[in-house]
Amino acid sequence: MTGRTLAAPPATRRGPDAGVRSAYAFGLEFAAVPTTPAATVAPDAQRRRLSWTIVGRQELDADWESPSRTVLLERRHASGRLMLTIEQTERGYLVAAPGYGRHLIDPDGRAARSYLPAVPPWRWQRLLFAQVLPLAASLQGFHVAHSSAVELEGRAVGFVAPSGTGKTSVCAHLVGGGASFITDDALAIDTSIGATAIAHPGAGVISVHRSELRAMTKAARARLGSVVATPVDKILVEARPVSRSVPLERIYFLRRGATGRWRVTESAPPDPALLLGSSFIWYLRHPTYALARLEAADHLARSARIFLVDIPPSVPAVEAAARIAHHAGSG
Repeated sequence: MTGRTLAAPPATRRGPDAGVRSAYAFGLEFAAVPTTPAATVAPDAQRRRLSWTIVGRQELDADWESPSRTVLLERRHASGRLMLTIEQTERGYLVAAPGYGRHLIDPDGRAARSYLPAVPPWRWQRLLFAQVLPLAASLQGFHVAHSSAVELEGRAVGFVAPSGTGKTSVCAHLVGGGASFITDDALAIDTSIGATAIAHPGAGVISVHRSELRAMTKAARARLGSVVATPVDKILVEARPVSRSVPLERIYFLRRGATGRWRVTESAPPDPALLLGSSFIWYLRHPTYALARLEAADHLARSARIFLVDIPPSVPAVEAAARIAHHAGSG
């Protein structure tokens, strides 16, 4: 296996060791380029190591060749055009998206080789942080939940909801209001250390609807971060994630339109099925990973407080964020 230690994507490469730095996301420490939006490494014995290498397209494809492949996940645009595939063979896992890159992850999640196309950095970053690192973190033993999260008063608070419900918008308004950003959409949780679950920061990028940015004050937008790209669907904002793991105290399951009035109900005792249903890397079906998800759900049910939040359609995300912040701070 050849290749080179990660230095820079093809469009900005300046030398064999140009710009390499240590970064930290989803509980993993890895070598990153200046355009990779991840927290700088802070002392933290709970993180794990990922060896990340850039290779050429032909080399990656040659490494991946196998007579037997299993398609774990395939997504297509409404037109039928391929959006994303995740495949598995004895060599590991291939994550590929046309125009966003191709990544080969070892079976134990400790090494990844990547082909990064000559595109604006935010494009290959989206696939890296939306799929590749969460998968590697899961393979290394973290539980990755489909959740956004912030830090409030030294404790992590997660938000779980179906896509389009508003968990990212609530997270963005909380950060704009002074909370510290942890992650958007995928949250790496360590349940292997003691009685408290530990939340790790994700990428330093949050994908926000234009209408939610317009609803923020100028000061709130500045706290959230700076705009790095404006794709068709949402605006990508470079936020500053915390640089350390944080104890996970609460998880709010958001349900918009379920009732005509605002209601927060604690799930006591917590329903592990809720937590199992929030798994981000659900397509790992080997019994080892299924058992790991069960154990993580059981740990979270015992260590974190779980709340169901019914949000009426008339309540905007900025108001929902303020109400949740008040609830989280009220004991």
